[in-house]
Amino acid sequence: MHGILFAIRHKYSVLFRHTNKTKTKKLQMLDGSEKSMISIITDNGGDLMGNYKKLIPITEFSAGTGIADVVLCSYDPKIAKKRKTKPLTDRRVLEAYLLLLKFTDGLSVKHIHAQLGYSQKELRERILPDLYSSGLIEINDDSYKLKASLESGGLGKVIAVEAKVRDWRSGFRQAVRYQEFADESYLAVYEAHIKPCLEFRSAFETAGIGLIGVSNEGLKVYVEASDILQYNKQINRLLAQESISTFVDGSNKPFMVREPFATRV
Repeated sequence: MHGILFAIRHKYSVLFRHTNKTKTKKLQMLDGSEKSMISIITDNGGDLMGNYKKLIPITEFSAGTGIADVVLCSYDPKIAKKRKTKPLTDRRVLEAYLLLLKFTDGLSVKHIHAQLGYSQKELRERILPDLYSSGLIEINDDSYKLKASLESGGLGKVIAVEAKVRDWRSGFRQAVRYQEFADESYLAVYEAHIKPCLEFRSAFETAGIGLIGVSNEGLKVYVEASDILQYNKQINRLLAQESISTFVDGSNKPFMVREPFATRV
């Protein structure tokens, strides 16, 4: 008798645990707000990324010229673990790095000052020491020379998404700005309000901006984004990748928006 009662209790205990788990499962639904779009975009980000090792979704990514609602980045965890240097998220330091990347024979502080405009004191006391402590440059008298390249940390394609309920024109302008740092930039609009956007499909295609319809069922891509070359994109991309790297190693911290790009100093 006790064995039968135990079996009954066990059966309904398992059933209860299973049912309870199902009820507490989150179901993301649109509620008429932009905020409700974000979870659907991040949950279905793989549809935009295609092949990837792992996906990093970041919300409200500060990009200096605006704050992208969602940034998605693919990365390889195995390569990320091998990165030895900490992310460099100071724009000035990365500008100095890119400059020394061009002049392989090295440059003096005077020449770096002439190229970048930062004071020689700032270069000597703040900017160049950061590159040196990261093991990226060597110093010989007053000559600074690059000795190692900045590691990618396994990061891959970066996609920025601007979410709008129906105001596609302002969202389109914001998505264009994100091309300064992202490989691809998308505008996401409620599926119910996608029709007016499609009347201007050619504008999206010319600008290289992708168009997504968002519904409770997920994402539908109407226009594929393309990589359009933007002015000064190299430094912005590098800064974005370094910033995203802080989300990989767990050192991410809140940071302020600064023109023309956000820094973490």
